[in-house]
Amino acid sequence: MIAPGHFAFEIMSALRAAANRPGHPFTAADLRQALQDAESYEIAIEGTPWTDVHRAWALSERSLRFADAIYVAAAERHQTSLLTADSRTGRSGAVARCQIITVVPAEEALGDEAGSHG
Repeated sequence: MIAPGHFAFEIMSALRAAANRPGHPFTAADLRQALQDAESYEIAIEGTPWTDVHRAWALSERSLRFADAIYVAAAERHQTSLLTADSRTGRSGAVARCQIITVVPAEEALGDEAGSHG
């Protein structure tokens, strides 16, 4: 797997925000292990070339956030699919030249299925 340069920043920023949220089960004590766990996935974090910046800018002219558009631009450049947990990326209306695959936690998917049958 490959991710643009700001990937680690986004992951750790989100984890720290969760750890600082009162009542959240993730705590500051969990951050070091979370960083090690993230590293164990061996995701190659690459620099972001200017071509991706320009492409992301074009993609973000619609409702796609620029930070998310960088991921799309990287997937397009590598001619691969984009795997994301953010359903807004695929629904943004931006015309991506890659497949966007949105994943959800199993309990969310099961909850959606249960709700659609009731």
